[in-house]
Amino acid sequence: MKQFFAKAAAKLKAIFSVVNWKDVFVRAFKTLVQAFVAAVGVSLASGHAFDTILTSALAAAVSALWNGVLSPVWQAIGQKADEELTSGGDDGNG
Repeated sequence: MKQFFAKAAAKLKAIFSVVNWKDVFVRAFKTLVQAFVAAVGVSLASGHAFDTILTSALAAAVSALWNGVLSPVWQAIGQKADEELTSGGDDGNG
């Protein structure tokens, strides 16, 4: 079990080492601003200021999650699949 977690930690470290964290921050910040501006328009019409803050924070969190975690994981999975396809999928087990 320890070996499994050690391998999983090494893979996650390799995946997250390719992430451009500055880019993730910039994208999340841009999303926060865009969501805030859109939510301000809605809150002016409805009068709910707390919803503006909550909506903006949620949009920024989703953006950061996608750009910082999910996107690199999907890229790594895609690269592994491409490697398997180009190598013919032969793992040497017969």
